[in-house]
Amino acid sequence: MSNPQSDHELLRAYVEVGSEPAFTELVQRYVGMVHASALRQTGRSDLAEEVVQAVFILLARKAETFDDQVLLGGWLFRSVRFAASDLLKAERRRQFRETVAYSMKAQEDALDPISCAGPSATTDSWTHIAPELDGCLAQLGETDRAAILLRFFEEKSFPEVGTALRLTEEAARKRVTRAMGKLQTLLVHRGVTASVLGLGSLLSTQAAANTAQAAVPVGLGLKAATVALAAKSSAAWATPAAALAKSVGHHWLWVQLKPWLFGAAALITAGTMTAALVDLSGRIRQPSVRATPVRADYRSAGFPDADRVHAVIGELQAAVARGDVDAVATRVRFPFRLNTGSEARVIPDATAFSASYAEIFTPEIRATLAKCPRAALFSNLKGVMIGSGDLWLAPVSPDNPEPRLAAINLKATGR
Repeated sequence: MSNPQSDHELLRAYVEVGSEPAFTELVQRYVGMVHASALRQTGRSDLAEEVVQAVFILLARKAETFDDQVLLGGWLFRSVRFAASDLLKAERRRQFRETVAYSMKAQEDALDPISCAGPSATTDSWTHIAPELDGCLAQLGETDRAAILLRFFEEKSFPEVGTALRLTEEAARKRVTRAMGKLQTLLVHRGVTASVLGLGSLLSTQAAANTAQAAVPVGLGLKAATVALAAKSSAAWATPAAALAKSVGHHWLWVQLKPWLFGAAALITAGTMTAALVDLSGRIRQPSVRATPVRADYRSAGFPDADRVHAVIGELQAAVARGDVDAVATRVRFPFRLNTGSEARVIPDATAFSASYAEIFTPEIRATLAKCPRAALFSNLKGVMIGSGDLWLAPVSPDNPEPRLAAINLKATGR
């Protein structure tokens, strides 16, 4: 039995002779990984399928620009990140328009998804890790990320990882171990605790299971390949998936241009930097080196600035602590959602909010807010969660990312 063709052999066959079977084989090889990553990031099967199609459309169009240095799994992972981010922004805008258009009763139904309690103490480890995994992988360096993707998502042996990364088997083993340590640290900063050994075991089982062909909707690989090949032969970006692929292409263009732009800026400021490092005696001073803290990332919830999220939480904590109802109301998004054990209410404005303040900010809710750390909180398409789903922050609108308190769930902890 002959060895299967490598990714680069299949890419060459597609680029040089237009082999559609070669491209289809590539899609079938990676559709499980791409679909699983898209599903983790979007949380919806329909959005995940659109991401899959967009990513492979872009692959069909950009394959001729790849060289043998490109690790296809890493390129696909980053493309999924770009596509999912853009698609979620569009989805938030759509949901916001629909919410504004609904009547007060319809708003109660439309806003219901934000009332979910989020992960609980009884949720298994993978359920905690999965929502944060792709964001943490994206924060790793390219080689560390590739090592983890190759080892756990593509299920490569250490010799195969070494070959892909141009390392010896032992060096590949060490690289994977170091990368897993970094991934574990990033997860801890997002409130997810797992040992490196336990994390490796989970990725070995769950990541492989979720990227297996059985986890992919039937026929999605063939459909994605067919759509991608058809889109490549068309000059227009006519379909939503093709338009999304074009947007992802713009992200990649920025990735390629950014080093040049920063390089130019560095050359411009080189003289100033050199002068700053030389003291009056002419000796070179060594700049101090400080560890860079891991930054929280709430972009999945529509917040590009994590510091602003933390600031608003601090402002809410201070206003609630001193009983300043008006100050709290200025940091609330209306219509505001209040979920109790027996009903779901929509509070339309600040006047109604102030009148119901004592009912909304129970002693339990005040305590949950007071002990909330202003660092790496759980976030998803619904917003940023405080506690076990007790309070939710969401943007004012899709075009205004200012964080506001959008919902309180009195039923989240059984009150």
